[in-house]
Amino acid sequence: MIIFIIVVMLAALTNGFTFREGNLRKTNELLEIFIPHKKKLGVETKEFQTSVMSRKELIIQGLNLVIETKGLGVGGGNFKFQREKMNTDTQKVIVDMHNHWVEILVEGGVLFALFYFSWYGLLLFFLYRFFRSVTGETKYFAAAATLSLIGFVLGAIGPSSCIYFLPMYLAFAYFLVILKLNVSGK
Repeated sequence: MIIFIIVVMLAALTNGFTFREGNLRKTNELLEIFIPHKKKLGVETKEFQTSVMSRKELIIQGLNLVIETKGLGVGGGNFKFQREKMNTDTQKVIVDMHNHWVEILVEGGVLFALFYFSWYGLLLFFLYRFFRSVTGETKYFAAAATLSLIGFVLGAIGPSSCIYFLPMYLAFAYFLVILKLNVSGK
């Protein structure tokens, strides 16, 4: 019975064990990754552009802006305005970077991005070191903080923008409190 369910699931997920376009939108997006830039029913690809291709385009445009500003960045929150200026279509424009790490680089510039990435790496390093050195209940708090930071590295790639997301700042405050426990020896 389990084998039958797995076979049915694989058939559904791969459009009948073939790599052709089907009715499932997310499957088609995955196929677009492996078979990019194909025309769909005689209509231009841009109209049916997948989220993966849109994000790739946003990242490329963001990196081009970093080059244009000679590494200084466009300023906090200004990617939206730069993106709107670049748009020549009358369609709705995606104005958020959809990648926290690239957003920091594009808006803050190379120096700020290096500072931010270094700070993040040191915070992760010190939390992990604290996690390895403590016992008892505090170890659970340190483990949760360390795993949260590791998860945020991947989790920050997906949302449209983390900059205006209050829980991110609350989590960073929590991490700093955990490190304060380390310094104070509690």
